[in-house]
This record gives sequence, C-alpha cells and structure tokens, in this order.
Amino acid sequence: EQVFFSNLEAAPEALHVSDWFREVSLFKLNAALVADASPGGPSAPPSSASLDALWRRVAAARRKAHGGAAPASYFIAYVSGKSAVRLPGRRAEAWPVPYDVHKFLVPDGTGWRAPLTVACAAQLDAADGPTVLHYCSCGLENWREKYRRLGRFGDRWWGRVPIRIPAHLQSRDVLLAEGGA
Repeated sequence: EQVFFSNLEAAPEALHVSDWFREVSLFKLNAALVADASPGGPSAPPSSASLDALWRRVAAARRKAHGGAAPASYFIAYVSGKSAVRLPGRRAEAWPVPYDVHKFLVPDGTGWRAPLTVACAAQLDAADGPTVLHYCSCGLENWREKYRRLGRFGDRWWGRVPIRIPAHLQSRDVLLAEGGA
C-alpha cells in the first residue's frame, strides 16, 4: 500500500550553485542503504557502524577545532526518506491523507490506519533500487533565500512535533541573528 524510499543528500562541492541538477553530482550515503560490511574485500561497501564511527571522528575533530561547539549533522536535512502510496479508483469514497511529510494514512472503513509499508532498502538491492535524491539548500545564496523565506519559525513542526534537525534550527538562528530572516 505504501513504499518507502531512502534518500541521499546532495553535497555541493562549490559555495555558489545556480543549477543544482547540472552542478551537483556528489551525494552523502544514507545509512539505511549501506549494507553491513563483510569480508568481501575492498569492493565491499562500508558498514553503517563504520560510517557512524567515521562521522563521530569527524564531529570530534570539528568540536576540537571550534572550541567545543557542536558540529553540524551528517545530513543537514532529514534522513527519513519519502513515501509513495497507492491511490484507489476515482470513485473511492476516501483517499489516503498525509500523516506527516514522509508518510500517509489510509481509510480502513471505520477510521484511518497506517498502511502496510515496504522499505525499498530492505526489499531491494540498495545499489539498484530506487532512491530519492535530496537537493536541499545547494549553495550559499540558495540556503540564505530558503531561510529568508521561512523566516521566524518555531521549534516544532505544525506547533506540535519537535524539530530534530539541528541544521534547520541553526540555520534559522544564524539568519535571524544576521537580521536576514
């Protein structure tokens, strides 16, 4: 009923980006897509534990370089991917509704329920399966414009769910401090 797609996050190699799709071709791996390493030799993919360990080492080095300040997240946006849901026929009485920006609810006759979800990373070969390419705020000016448009927003999605994306909140705070939001 619902398919979940993991996402890769764009990692621009230049500070100024005008055409995301032409200029950005490097993406950060999502841990959900990385198979556990096996003794498969140098071509075996790194394990998610080894990616986490690498990120911890990088974060520790950044904290040391910045006098103990918290480093940015590995992904600057979400790691939770996106979902697609099956739509019923045109004459259906009720259609699926968004539960949040990543999932849906489907009618069950008496109310709403979470649909059966197939995670592509678990069901398909991660190297060949579908993946969402997330181009979030590529380039300094695009980042500034995004947070200028968002302006002064709260620490909760829709006023109820805590925002757990540190870079999102930090970006808001930086632009507000500069007087740019």
